[in-house]
Amino acid sequence: PAIQETIDGWPKLANGKLDLTQAPVRLLAIVNRMDVRNIDKGSAGEGRFVFGVLDASGNPRQFTMIFEYNLPAQTLADVRQWGKVWHELGTKTLGSPEYNSALQAVTDKFSLNGLQSGRANGNPINQVRTNEIALAGPWELREFNLSVTSAGPTRLVPVPVKNNPDLSFNVAGSSNSALLSKYVNKNAVNILLERHETPAQLDPNGVAVASGGTPFTAGSSLNNVPIWNTTGLVVPAGAKLADGTAANVGDLMHKFAINTCNGCHNSREARSGSATFNRFLQINVRSAGVESQLSDFLISTTPVLDPRGTGQSRVFNDLGRRLTDLQTKVIASCPVPVAAVAASTLRTATVSSTTTTNTTTSLGKGSGRVH
Repeated sequence: PAIQETIDGWPKLANGKLDLTQAPVRLLAIVNRMDVRNIDKGSAGEGRFVFGVLDASGNPRQFTMIFEYNLPAQTLADVRQWGKVWHELGTKTLGSPEYNSALQAVTDKFSLNGLQSGRANGNPINQVRTNEIALAGPWELREFNLSVTSAGPTRLVPVPVKNNPDLSFNVAGSSNSALLSKYVNKNAVNILLERHETPAQLDPNGVAVASGGTPFTAGSSLNNVPIWNTTGLVVPAGAKLADGTAANVGDLMHKFAINTCNGCHNSREARSGSATFNRFLQINVRSAGVESQLSDFLISTTPVLDPRGTGQSRVFNDLGRRLTDLQTKVIASCPVPVAAVAASTLRTATVSSTTTTNTTTSLGKGSGRVH
């Protein structure tokens, strides 16, 4: 209800439509997420717009929204074509008329109405998400789908947050914590590869059921600095991470946690935020004319220790991970120097300059990470 009240208070024209001369949000970033592609689901990944919500005076609030659109693809050639149009932005000068025109052409390919049949308004949007503390504490993340209601109008309706169990499963020693352990163990291989999807309900053995089980996935994600953890985890013999390295128990809990909303947006788990802005945002809200700040999770190359005391250290640099995926798996040949792409399109610095030949498996399906 508080989100609806916020929208109701945005500046309107006489006909009830938004007065975009007094836009209530400010664009923070346009994001290429081809790393979450899945050709079996008709997707080359997602194109995303991240906005910061403004107050009545145009000042940023602690409130962000992200619009996440499907990049429609039916064939591997479709995936490569999406990679080509994104990648070619790196051949143009950031902010130039030529760059802006090319960027507009890319975003129009996924954000306009009528582009994908079978969806509300023919709109390719997968979901809208919010992350805020402006309405009430603690920080809360929510998810919405575009739907045609029984009354006819198209509305954004609340849906469960993907891959995020209710916080009752994070209470040490509880029956729900034991159930979480069973679920993680049964799905360990897919969790380590970041390709699992949490079900709505679990039976007493941690297996997904359609009804009659224990509710599992949360309706919203509260971010009050929990660190996802449980006991009794076992890694299957020979299990590996997506990069091919051998996995251990610390990896299993981390990969589960980093794929939840309140793990990915957690300052201890993922180093969201940075020393200069709020700890629960990956892209900071900003005033007009100021460049958006990115979190340590997205751009830092400094190793950080696992918060569960395993002694493991990790480098996140997630934009570097996405760039490597684009260059080595999606683009058959990379005509743009890495430094040029890093300085303009993806805002990151430390990646491999090696370009390898695509394989059908890696091209057709990327990471299952949704956050």
